[in-house]
Amino acid sequence: LDRPLSDAAAAEVLSSFTFDGDATREGSTGPFEDMLKTSLKTLQDAQLKSSWSGGKETLQLLLIVSDGRILGEQKKVRKLVRQAGEEGILPVLVLLDYFSPSGGPAAAGAGAGAG
Repeated sequence: LDRPLSDAAAAEVLSSFTFDGDATREGSTGPFEDMLKTSLKTLQDAQLKSSWSGGKETLQLLLIVSDGRILGEQKKVRKLVRQAGEEGILPVLVLLDYFSPSGGPAAAGAGAGAG
């Protein structure tokens, strides 16, 4: 987001959210690590370009909405979170969980092993 946050800007950002990532894709980095690296780079660039810091220490909030799957990326993500903190970026992770009423697909899968 390269402009102040407003109702219209927030709606535009939220409308671009998807939760269709492929957690099993091949490659040297995982989707969560990629997202974190891209987000940190964007915030670092914004901080360099900004006129609002006024020479004072600036803190930036990185809001991450996720299902929390960090498959095999824990060490790399931990390192990136530490780096973010050192650079005045505060990552906040909001975890989403899927809830299904009794008899729905999630409930059927959860009870499949009970016997």
